[in-house]
Amino acid sequence: SVKLNIFFLGDSKVGKTSFLTKYVKNSFKEDNLPTIGIDFVIKKIESENGKEITLKFFDTAGQENYRALSFNLLKSADGIFLMYDITNIKTFDEINTWIKSIKNIKEDNFPIVLIGNKCDLKENRIVDKEEGQKIAQDNGFPFLETSCKEGTNIEEAIKILVSKILEKKNAESPKENEEGKTGNNNNGKKDQSFQLSKGKKNQKKKKCC
Repeated sequence: SVKLNIFFLGDSKVGKTSFLTKYVKNSFKEDNLPTIGIDFVIKKIESENGKEITLKFFDTAGQENYRALSFNLLKSADGIFLMYDITNIKTFDEINTWIKSIKNIKEDNFPIVLIGNKCDLKENRIVDKEEGQKIAQDNGFPFLETSCKEGTNIEEAIKILVSKILEKKNAESPKENEEGKTGNNNNGKKDQSFQLSKGKKNQKKKKCC
């Protein structure tokens, strides 16, 4: 089995908790309380070749006084969702600050997906989709707009990030290990394809600091 640590970063109230709740529990609350410190959720999915993938999601507080805690734990991350709210320009303006902080900890090719959340609030949109695409393109990130309320692109975002993480891990593995451990005919490369399951086990714990 494979275990992956995935972090959600972004300003407070951009919808990190709502995204996670929608994916793990398929539920949506209009107004979640701000995360204090860091919460985490574990969900297990299954690859197409039957291998188990354990996803540990870290839901971080967006308030500035908790960022040091988030970045300290970020050293263990395998991938990041970096999120802003398309109805709040301040959360978008802070994205470059988040990126600079991440790059102080992680290498340039670290798997990150940029998310413009709350795309269902069309009448309240302030940040154009093209603006998000521009930042993502400049930094080499995949980009999606999501709606936790409607479920738009939630599973697609997970699939993209997990695929990028697995591709990176595969590229970093010694070639002889790839050839010895794979049971396919794909020139010794591991099969990184997977399908999203309903999850075998979900757990939520909370750490406050």
